[in-house]
Amino acid sequence: MTNRATRSRYDVLDGLRGIAAMMVMAYHFTMHGPSPLFPNGSICVDLFFILSGFVIFHAYGEKLANHSISNSRYLVKRLIRLYPMLFISSLIGIPTLVLINNVALANFSYPGLISATASNLLMIPYLGDRAINNMGIAGHPDPGSASIGAIFPINDPAWSLFFEIVASGLFVLFIRASEKKLITIAIWGALTTLIIAVLLEVNAGRFALQFGLGWATSNFLGGFSRVVYGFATGILIYRLHFRNSQPAALVVFRKLIPSDVVLYTLFAAVCAFPYLMKGIYPFFIVFAIAPVLVWRGAELDLSSKLSGYAASLLGRLSYPIYLLHFPIGRLVFAMSRSGHPMHAALIAITATLVAAYLVERFIDRPVRAFLEQSLARRSGTAIQAVARPN
Repeated sequence: MTNRATRSRYDVLDGLRGIAAMMVMAYHFTMHGPSPLFPNGSICVDLFFILSGFVIFHAYGEKLANHSISNSRYLVKRLIRLYPMLFISSLIGIPTLVLINNVALANFSYPGLISATASNLLMIPYLGDRAINNMGIAGHPDPGSASIGAIFPINDPAWSLFFEIVASGLFVLFIRASEKKLITIAIWGALTTLIIAVLLEVNAGRFALQFGLGWATSNFLGGFSRVVYGFATGILIYRLHFRNSQPAALVVFRKLIPSDVVLYTLFAAVCAFPYLMKGIYPFFIVFAIAPVLVWRGAELDLSSKLSGYAASLLGRLSYPIYLLHFPIGRLVFAMSRSGHPMHAALIAITATLVAAYLVERFIDRPVRAFLEQSLARRSGTAIQAVARPN
């Protein structure tokens, strides 16, 4: 096992993030079919939040704490990491939304389309209550597949980016918090999320927990507590990871999860479990199992060269897959004439994977490199200006 103090990358966690993105894609493309794949795929978003807290603390925690990087520069670097792919996905999402609106698979007014587009391009939630048929085949609309009040209608999964940016801002406060305060923050996030989940279901006349908060106007507030829990938990896991002694309750999982392959298989099985149990099951996974998987993934080394290549590739493609799959899938399904959702799903998966690879390699990576270099040059110029005597 690699020494924790000298580990610069967490390759197994890269692979875990990539597999999570693949499962989100598979779930969205099959969620309205007779046998949806990974019906608890929404858990993956909470895993992303926990991983973000862990990885961002690894990359920026010490630098922010010792002031070797300013808060403003850190936030700009986070925007450089997140925004280009959002903009690229919007180039598909905007015309696709217009198309499905024109074939009566959405009920936006033209001013509503303009408002939604402008808001989402600025990474601002659109707080309208319009309906969109997520993956409906033109001519075969299914009212049950419509989402109401999506805050990012041009690309539904982008809702989590808004909360990621919010948490990235809060992160500058989190790094200065003691472990006790972080535990309190994580507990607050978990309890608040549960309370909102209960109240939303009670309001609908049901006794259950509404999982998947944050993506729509009806459950928007729950996204704040959800991401606060995830980021605080990720930071706590990172700090725990560097302790010489680990809690006995966690050490047991070293035998239960001996390799990266077992870790990935276990998480896939967790998301493939076909029941929600009135919302109790996904919350149990998020609050009890997901943190353990991240903790164990941070400890593990890659088991082979093949798994290393796969983890690297999946890690690079995870973000493009996550942001590109929904607008591509929506377009493929809207244009499908076969009447068979699985045919459209296979085409959408293939198109997403090809697009993710090409966009990551030839557009997103070069654009981010250019922006990072520009930021570095400006920072260097600013330092020289401050150092230059009057």
